[in-house]
Amino acid sequence: MGHAFAIGASDRVRQRDCYYLFDEVFDKVYQRGGMTGYAHQAEAFHGYRSLILDGLRGKVDALELLQFCVDEYLMHTEHYYHLLDLSIRLTATAGSDFPWCGQDHGHGPPERSSHIGNARFYTRLNGPLTFAN
Repeated sequence: MGHAFAIGASDRVRQRDCYYLFDEVFDKVYQRGGMTGYAHQAEAFHGYRSLILDGLRGKVDALELLQFCVDEYLMHTEHYYHLLDLSIRLTATAGSDFPWCGQDHGHGPPERSSHIGNARFYTRLNGPLTFAN
């Protein structure tokens, strides 16, 4: 399923016995005041299946659409638009996936230009800078 991300929680959430039950992890993140999302466009290991289920249940806030070193297509929007068509509102984000990106991983020469912050996203807020906004 790839992996998920969380931000803004008052404490970390780590469930080793049910690592891929993102909905349970997301519930704990929400209990701690955070927000959640799926990384890698939810492409890896058919993650979009869980993304859709979690999205329908209101358990996901964001989807990483742009990633620096995934493949020749840096931005995947297909699943994002499917979710929007289902009236599931997600924030589009970007990520550099550092330090994974920039390593060889058996797929040819390493990408030497990978750094934290290679893929960025900006948003306009109506109000103060908060995780909720």
